[in-house]
Amino acid sequence: MSPSELTGTREATVIEMFDPVEPRLVLDRVRAAAQSAGPLTLVLAGQLHLDRKTQEPYLALALSTPRTVRHTAVPWRKLAAAVEGAAGTVTALVDLVADPLAWRHVQRSPLSLGQDVGLYGRVTGPPQRGRTATPDYLNACLTLWGRRGRPEPAELHRLALACAGEEGVLAVSGGPAPRGEATVEERAEAPVDDAPADDAPAAPVAYGLDSLDAILDAAREGRHEQASEAAAVAHARTLDVDGSLTPETVLWMEVRAELAHLAADPVRSCADWLTVAEARLDRGEGCDAAEVEACVDRAHHQWHRIRSAPEIVRLAPRLLELRRLVPGRRPGALADVQDRVELRSSVRVLSVRPARSPDSAVLLLNL
Repeated sequence: MSPSELTGTREATVIEMFDPVEPRLVLDRVRAAAQSAGPLTLVLAGQLHLDRKTQEPYLALALSTPRTVRHTAVPWRKLAAAVEGAAGTVTALVDLVADPLAWRHVQRSPLSLGQDVGLYGRVTGPPQRGRTATPDYLNACLTLWGRRGRPEPAELHRLALACAGEEGVLAVSGGPAPRGEATVEERAEAPVDDAPADDAPAAPVAYGLDSLDAILDAAREGRHEQASEAAAVAHARTLDVDGSLTPETVLWMEVRAELAHLAADPVRSCADWLTVAEARLDRGEGCDAAEVEACVDRAHHQWHRIRSAPEIVRLAPRLLELRRLVPGRRPGALADVQDRVELRSSVRVLSVRPARSPDSAVLLLNL
């Protein structure tokens, strides 16, 4: 089906994200599409998980598991925030399979993408053992679009649900959320002020090896620049006195890598952990040493959190070289790096016909 047939307009832009792995990339694409001129249809097929700690629903991505949703999946509330204030009308069609916890949750708190978004579709419970769930609802939508033109969303939803079957299904039919009562997503979005008050005096951070706890405390309190400066000074002093490969110097290298992690700077953290691993190997530590494995694993983990494709590619050769020496205890780590470099962008633009005033923009997320 061509983009214009899919949208029912003369011109359209269709973007598909197939097996995306980066939550921020998905949100950036949704946000950008929402700000484009013309109506937006957001199509979601995939799994819905619930974070055990926060009781918040997440849209699973390619690498998501129930235990890793906070790091590998898209929070439903952030998806709603991404389409908030869209330039045109937004209609979302969803066909989701919920895990057991998420299934119970959506039965109590139906999904919403905000008061201004028409949300239609279905959520099904976990499939029986040995069976695979299929997006029958969305398949029916495509069939109906092809045969009946482009029905209004409510009518399309009714017909598609009838075609796909309603047994064991929680239908999602989008009316605005009731005013005056916060939704689950809005409650989850409530800001938490962990930062110190503006008028609170900053605790001094002493320099030197005995100030390690103070530096880490400063970072945990959000004073990342101060903590990073203190660690850099301590590292430089240790380097001058003891040399580059002493245990004390390597310790401060590790501290700086961890501080970058606490500051949510995966590029710097990844590079620093790679440097620590290389230093440990240069010190004569074995490729199977627990400390060396831990450094490479941490670098690999931070590399997966990098959103910038150029930075991913820039750091990949060092990580590949270390992964060949230190494959780690999880199978497939080396192949994971190779695959991500080759497929660093999981976005495929199926058809783009730019126009000064596009009639429609359709974002397809096939998860």
